[in-house]
Amino acid sequence: MLSKPDTRTVQFGVAENAPHGRAFVTPTGGVVFVGSQLPRLAGDRAFELWLIPKQGAPRPAGVFRPSQNGDFVNISNGNVSPSDLQALAVSLEPLAGSAAPTTTPILVVPFG
Repeated sequence: MLSKPDTRTVQFGVAENAPHGRAFVTPTGGVVFVGSQLPRLAGDRAFELWLIPKQGAPRPAGVFRPSQNGDFVNISNGNVSPSDLQALAVSLEPLAGSAAPTTTPILVVPFG
């Protein structure tokens, strides 16, 4: 997916002590969301990635937990239209995830 010509890459965050990384989105491959510096979580919580369309409700794109040092990778397969995305967002959710965000996102990556 990372080498496909239609993959769109968005870098986010610049500070070493704040969440930073890259998102790779391709229409037929989905999303790879990778980075560092997410905070540690309680055992009953996880981060959930959301696809925020220009119109309509957020779509869940996977639940993940960072490593002990805050590194993370989330891979969400499926069709995604990069031109229809307004942003990617990460919220704190129950381990099994949610159908819609239940908390204010801790990270929003504009995709415009």
